[in-house]
Amino acid sequence: MPADSKRPRGGPAFRACTCRWRLRGRACCSRTGSRSWRTRRSTSPWKRRRRTRSRSGCPACAAKARVYLAEDRPADAKKAIAPLGLSEKDKPAFNREYEYATLARLLLRQRKYSAVIRLLAWLKPQAEREGLLSSLAELALLLALAEHGRGRRADAFAALREALAVGEANGYVRSFADEGLAAAELLAAFPAAAPAEAKPAGLVEPLLESELALMDLVRRGASNQEIAGELALSLGTVKVYLSRVYGKLGVSSRTQALNRAEQLGLLEHRG
Repeated sequence: MPADSKRPRGGPAFRACTCRWRLRGRACCSRTGSRSWRTRRSTSPWKRRRRTRSRSGCPACAAKARVYLAEDRPADAKKAIAPLGLSEKDKPAFNREYEYATLARLLLRQRKYSAVIRLLAWLKPQAEREGLLSSLAELALLLALAEHGRGRRADAFAALREALAVGEANGYVRSFADEGLAAAELLAAFPAAAPAEAKPAGLVEPLLESELALMDLVRRGASNQEIAGELALSLGTVKVYLSRVYGKLGVSSRTQALNRAEQLGLLEHRG
């Protein structure tokens, strides 16, 4: 066996050879315009995803924008929310509700009321599906502000009534206080409840059959948990439906809802 064949593969000669091949490979890359191994490593897909991940969601940016809006600094709010890459033409995902609700507030300040209503049309059903009562109060109030901004007083009051029903039933105060002067002016313009002896007006929006079935269970004294079991719904969904019924009836409690339903004769033909 030749003497040089017994030389260990990790010896100086082998290392020198591999170094030459590595250098030659890098030289070829530089001559052909290919990226070096360092460039390829720094721009790998994993690196790119890690750099852009912060743009897919940043509640802190949205919170900062809300502070600027509260301080009447819409230009700074727009800069703060810019890294999120949001657009009024997006279809908001549920996990980014906070950020899109912030965008809706910015659009309100910019008087883009139609864009606000479009965003809320996507966000509200998601909140109803998940049973997020605080979100429902917030989104209904934003809808009321948008409708009021474009001069639709009746629609604004209908949305505000829904927000108030959810807010009063759950003790939500900050949802209204945080919206500032615009919400205060809308609340001040909101008509007071009609006296008890006054003749009840008809419903602007009729109750659905499922809502009438729910009210029938309420009349029988069923709790929310019992209603959920009877109608095969989650407890959160029952609360959402009750809040919606309260909004349609213009009330804020079970007792008021039953009295209103009795005045209108809604449950007369139900056993």
